Amino acid sequence: MRVGYFYAMPEDYERYQIAFAACGWQSTYLINQFLSSFAGKNIDYYRTAFEKAATAMQVDPKELYKLCRAAEEPELPPYKTAQPNYGSSPLASVVGVQTGAEYRHRIGKFKCSGRNAVVLRIAAHIERESTPLTLSRVMSWHFANYWDKAYAAQIQNDYNLVL
Repeated sequence: MRVGYFYAMPEDYERYQIAFAACGWQSTYLINQFLSSFAGKNIDYYRTAFEKAATAMQVDPKELYKLCRAAEEPELPPYKTAQPNYGSSPLASVVGVQTGAEYRHRIGKFKCSGRNAVVLRIAAHIERESTPLTLSRVMSWHFANYWDKAYAAQIQNDYNLVL
């Protein structure tokens, strides 16, 4: 998947740098982790939203899936019927991310599963924003939900040289 950049507020970007350094992962693997946790936790919402979108666009779901998992950001078909009511998005609680140049960080290309790419693209469609901005919000969501549970303890143990 090609996403040339993401945006991050200073606290999230610092966490991003600390996490991939402390965990021994490549930075793009961490981005894949953001998507994987987000998609896994919210798959029911996005599966339903995907089905509603395909129906309203009058597109075969398999074709919409192929479009959404493409490497480049796709232009999704317009709605042929009324825009569906998607309900409250899992990203609704995420405070908007600033999009100034000082918050923009280059990533280029990373690998993720087809399902996670589709979830990201459908989320961007629902939020009416670009894939990079939606990815940025997924990062914020991930750290808000997993920083203390998944990263802070590991980093603290390593810092203190204890298991």
